Amino acid sequence: MKKYNTPHRRRVIKTRLTEEEYAEFSERVTLCKMSQAEFIRQALIKSSIRPVITVSPVNDELLSAVGKLTAEYGKIGGNLNQIARCLNEYGAPYNALSQEVRAAIACMRSNLKYGKNQKREDVKSHHYIISFDPRDAADNGLSVDRAQQLGEQFCKEHFPGHQALVCTHPDGHNHSGNIHVHIVINSLRIAEVPLLPYMERPADTREGCKHRCTDAAMEYFKAEVMEMCHRENLYQIDLLNGSKNRVTEREYWAKRTGRSQSPPKSWVMILTVPTLHISGF
Repeated sequence: MKKYNTPHRRRVIKTRLTEEEYAEFSERVTLCKMSQAEFIRQALIKSSIRPVITVSPVNDELLSAVGKLTAEYGKIGGNLNQIARCLNEYGAPYNALSQEVRAAIACMRSNLKYGKNQKREDVKSHHYIISFDPRDAADNGLSVDRAQQLGEQFCKEHFPGHQALVCTHPDGHNHSGNIHVHIVINSLRIAEVPLLPYMERPADTREGCKHRCTDAAMEYFKAEVMEMCHRENLYQIDLLNGSKNRVTEREYWAKRTGRSQSPPKSWVMILTVPTLHISGF
């Protein structure tokens, strides 16, 4: 008995055509010199059929809103490019601010890319301060440049994947002479990072997620600052247990300004949303 190497087809598809549709179908079948069944199979398998998308009135509103947002983002991008062009073309006084402005522009672009930090109430950055003992400069040779290096190293090790600005001041608000380092990071993480000891969730390592300043993280950072001071032969106190004569932030600003209320919102934005003040004295 002769066997044919053809697939066994059991499924049947039925449809109805108008006279005009059937006439066109028959003409195409004749031109291709195929059976009707083979023509339909070839049309189903090899042709590219685009789905029809029906847009409802609700989707019309959504598309309109998306269009407006896209236009706004385009304007923002154009403004950022103009700022960058000015920084590149002109000299002083722009050169002094160019690094800070470029960092801000990079953070804004990242936030737009991942759709983060677009609301007023969003925590857009975290501000950490490492403050050294005033005696470290004279007794242990701590300079502003060295403190800046330590701050950059601390930032690189503990905040990977975050855009950051690190700057060092030679004196504090109370003119105590203590060198201190400001570390400001974009709350958004723009790269996948390894799981660090202070991280508690898988999301803490993921690109496009945000940094969380938890109690566990605070304790870990304090211990790391103490270890850094010990390694660099700098003065330190037990940050994990605190100082006996510590004052609250409210008390500090009340004494500084002569008022009893909380600091102005402009200060709060810089110092407490959220702030980790790691002090070495």
